Amino acid sequence: RTAHSARPWQGENGSQWASGLLGRLGAVAPAPRVVDGFEWVAVTSAQGLLGPVTQEQSFLPVDEAFVFQAYASGTGQVMLDWQIAPGYYLYRHRISARSLTPAVVLDEPQLTAGLAKTDEFFGDVEVYYESLLATAAVRRAEGPAAFDIEVGYQGCADAGLCYPPVKKTVRIELPPPGPEPAPASTTSV
Repeated sequence: RTAHSARPWQGENGSQWASGLLGRLGAVAPAPRVVDGFEWVAVTSAQGLLGPVTQEQSFLPVDEAFVFQAYASGTGQVMLDWQIAPGYYLYRHRISARSLTPAVVLDEPQLTAGLAKTDEFFGDVEVYYESLLATAAVRRAEGPAAFDIEVGYQGCADAGLCYPPVKKTVRIELPPPGPEPAPASTTSV
């Protein structure tokens, strides 16, 4: 063998090494994995193996694609707020929330209507683009003003990447239980 400079080649170059690696990777059958009761099969290809080939194939990290926060709204409600990056969406059926504190019950989140979508992974589903603001009622005894919730969600990019399910634990601080403040009254003179 000779190198392009017409000198005898000493050893193996990077292209030769990578072709052997890519051949071995192509022969591996993807193994299914179970995450939160769902079976996932990893699919890989040689294209983009060492990084994105084009800008369109570059995907955001999950916490940038779906910026999430949760906070108290009054004494009896938690707000779940997602800001969703352009070109990404959340699945309605994969959103969940529960209290991790025994003395506090968090009701099922109330979600606005999403958009209908036929998805290659889940079929006909409802999804959210841009943002989602959901509410969940809180029921508690006189006890804790602070409690932890676990929020689950999953989303995808329109370009074809689906993220694994995400679970986040968030500490919520509520004002002490009691009657909600009465609305201010107005009087005319």
